[in-house]
Amino acid sequence: MDARKTFVGYDLGDGETVVDLVTLSGQEIKTLASTDIKGLTMPDCNDPGKAIPTAYGYTGDGELVFASSILQDAENVKDIQLNFKRRPTDLMEPLTDQRRTQLEALFKDGAWPSAQQCPEVCTPEMDAFRQSVKTFTNAIFEDPGCRKLILDEAVDSEEIVFCVGHPTRWDKLDVKIYEAVLRGSVLGKKTYGDKNCKPCSLIMAAESRAAFLYVRDKANSSVLPKGTCALLVDIGSSTIDLTAMTADSRNHVYNSGSNYLGARSIDFMIRESYLEKLRGNLEDRTVYEKLIELNPSLEKALALSCRKAKEDVYSVKAQKSRINFCDFKPEGLTKDMVDQMIAAVPVAPLLQTYSGLPEAEAAIMGAETWKSLFRQFLMDRKVEMTAEGVKLGRAIVTGSASKMPVASTIIREVFSELSEQGVLSDAEPSRSISKGLVLVGVSNEKSKKFQADLAGMMEEELPQVIGDDIPALADKIGQVLQNVIAGIIRRRMGQWRDGMFTTLNDMMAQIERDCSEEQLNRLLTENQDYQAAVSSWMTDVVGQDVAVKLQGLCKTYNVSDFTLDSLNVMKVPEISVGGMKVNPTDDMMNVLGGLVSLIGGVIAYAILPTVIGIVIGLLALISVNLAVALLGAILAIPGVGLAFLAGLAAIAVAELISKSFEELKAMLTDKIQGADVPKMFRKLMSDKKIDEEIRKAGLYGKIKAAVLEEKSRHQVTDSVLESLREQIEKRAEDIKYVIESR
Repeated sequence: MDARKTFVGYDLGDGETVVDLVTLSGQEIKTLASTDIKGLTMPDCNDPGKAIPTAYGYTGDGELVFASSILQDAENVKDIQLNFKRRPTDLMEPLTDQRRTQLEALFKDGAWPSAQQCPEVCTPEMDAFRQSVKTFTNAIFEDPGCRKLILDEAVDSEEIVFCVGHPTRWDKLDVKIYEAVLRGSVLGKKTYGDKNCKPCSLIMAAESRAAFLYVRDKANSSVLPKGTCALLVDIGSSTIDLTAMTADSRNHVYNSGSNYLGARSIDFMIRESYLEKLRGNLEDRTVYEKLIELNPSLEKALALSCRKAKEDVYSVKAQKSRINFCDFKPEGLTKDMVDQMIAAVPVAPLLQTYSGLPEAEAAIMGAETWKSLFRQFLMDRKVEMTAEGVKLGRAIVTGSASKMPVASTIIREVFSELSEQGVLSDAEPSRSISKGLVLVGVSNEKSKKFQADLAGMMEEELPQVIGDDIPALADKIGQVLQNVIAGIIRRRMGQWRDGMFTTLNDMMAQIERDCSEEQLNRLLTENQDYQAAVSSWMTDVVGQDVAVKLQGLCKTYNVSDFTLDSLNVMKVPEISVGGMKVNPTDDMMNVLGGLVSLIGGVIAYAILPTVIGIVIGLLALISVNLAVALLGAILAIPGVGLAFLAGLAAIAVAELISKSFEELKAMLTDKIQGADVPKMFRKLMSDKKIDEEIRKAGLYGKIKAAVLEEKSRHQVTDSVLESLREQIEKRAEDIKYVIESR
């Protein structure tokens, strides 16, 4: 019997939230063409599939209530929270690339790190974000009515899969932090329900992919003309995401967006307009100020009332509504009034005041209005897509703010090359993401075995592949390291010849300091030959070998449209739509450039302790060899050479001559290393002699052997694989999407 699973799409938005679900057997998933997705009846709501505002508060008795109760009895609701879905890294101090990578590793398994491990996330802002998301999520999924609806749907299922969306432009760290927050809620438990509980799991997905899957499922093959991309325009309350996707929904063709240009600023405009009128009446102003003094969170209740009035304006045929707040006289609101605000009110000051807009972003926005910023945003993105060769066949408009006619009008004007039918809008835009998230879970099932095989390859095969490639790395960087260390020795020997060091011992002490781990690390990261060697090894050796493994997986799953070059994680992927090649984005180029630098750093970190141990021993040998060479050169000068050496040995010249050279060699060599040798003798050490002594030390062979030592080899293998993991997963995701698109 085919296993049945219930897929739950949870679209926690900044403005409104909705949950959709479907139960399917394994066979139904394989043959899926169009899915009948059910809308959950949310708490505080009587209509299945209707979104509720992302807001909650507490009554005087401590009962948690949602938006409807807030709107009906705002004066008696405290601690109101709304618009709390924030980009996590906006709540933290700026991070270096190195620290960002460390934090990604800390959040890797979805657990919340300790304050000692990660002080950056221990802030009042982050605590408020975590608490709000957890409280609201638990309030929905622990609501008795919702829980019963989900468990009734899943009565014959073996598992409930919760699929949660995140804005497409959030980076890996944002998503990991958000996932960790959600895993602290009811969705992060291993089971869902009470007595009749079911096993459950949690997956995260970009909202752009969810929207694309929903539209494709709904419109089938007619959604996208051959040889073109679909442009998803997701206009949410806080963010706007633009993603160009191919027919199999690969999302690396083009990806852009704004984390601040959503429609929440329009709610603030309406609120400010309302307050301006209210404060014009002395009695109303006095009452309002007293209410706010008693319950400061009433300001949020007013914003919620203004948002509802705006939604009503765009949802009813009359295109007008009223702002109802406490016992104040209702204020009328019309579509024309909202459109006028959108076209006249500067956005940045409002977002700075109410949403913590960063100063740099405010400076970029200047005094522009939402309408002008939205239009310019789309025009700039169109220029980028045109330069990259992206040809659009459809524009798919979704998100709660897509209800505003002005948004669709501007999209049609900017992308005028699309036909009237080429701009698609959903009748229920608030459900586009939640329905799509259900389909993310469904699609994910189609590629489960592939994902398991990929995980096995990552854990078992790729470490061996990279380990087998280490000798090629040793060849490449052994020569570079030899040149770097030899360069240090030559430079310091030149300075010794010029009298900058009193003795050879002083000079060698400086060379040892030059060859410290910190100094060599700096010299390597600044060395173009080292970067080129790492890049060449990563691209031509490791990247190629990993590509061969990925192509083997492709063949296993009958996926044939990926070349080795397109699977090489160190090369910009070859993207073509209908036979036309799409140019790589600057983001792709920057990622690969940064990856070379990162891997160069982790390799240096892994090998330098072992290399330095060998180098220090070699330096002692080189010091003796240089002293011996200098001793021979001095002996070759009749008279004055013997006189200098006799002085060093504290014996007469005649006694020096009478003794065996071998008998005195060790003592003289030691003396020369600690002596202030006259300049006339120092000049006897030519560059040629210095190079000969360095060559005799066998630096290259010994450095190469150090790189190949078991400890270094394991560290390099583990570090390189971890650094490549995200890139490998991205290429594997393309294969996964092809499997799921069938």
